Amino acid sequence: TWDILTDPVVLSQHGEFGPTDGGQRAIDQFFANHRCGVHCEPEWRRVKAPVARFPMRMGTSFAW
Repeated sequence: TWDILTDPVVLSQHGEFGPTDGGQRAIDQFFANHRCGVHCEPEWRRVKAPVARFPMRMGTSFAW
């Protein structure tokens, strides 16, 4: 089987990887909605008590 990743984004605590890097707020958002699956390793670090910062919606938040 193959997984296809679309619109990959790199997140950092300080937003140093371009316009799609939402910083710590985006990291919190990701983990607030994330549910571990087959690709997650049990020893990976987790964000403690993540908080959803943005409303969920379909599509993109970026308009070029």
